[in-house]
Amino acid sequence: GEQATQDQAPRFAAAKIKKLMQADDDVGRIATGVPPIVSKCLELLASELLGKAAQTAGGEQAKMITVAHLKACAEAEEFAFLSDTMRDFAGAAPAPQRRSASRSAQGPAKRQCCSGSSGAESATSQAAGLAFAAPLPQTTLAGCDDDYDND
Repeated sequence: GEQATQDQAPRFAAAKIKKLMQADDDVGRIATGVPPIVSKCLELLASELLGKAAQTAGGEQAKMITVAHLKACAEAEEFAFLSDTMRDFAGAAPAPQRRSASRSAQGPAKRQCCSGSSGAESATSQAAGLAFAAPLPQTTLAGCDDDYDND
């Protein structure tokens, strides 16, 4: 019912997708059904990429997904088409310092509300207990609150 409708709702703006597609001189008119399909493809790509990055980070016992984790994913054949893009961002964000044992003894950390260019976390990285090292442009978290992570 309602959940299925929400899952099918495009997560990327159709107007933005059309604008990006029409920036290519070879693209003419775009049918109404194309942007939602492209949106779903982008969502699936991001989910796969972040899932692999979370696995890479988790294998290193890291609490944060870094550019290095994404770059490592681009070395896999399945994401090889991203390798040129990843090279451009290779040193964009240094790996963060690990938390000391005294910090974990203080209890769970509060969530940080994000909007605009301050960063965001994906559901995949949240489930893995990971955070992004660098902010993602044009992202927001809807319904951001100040409760604790151990809900």
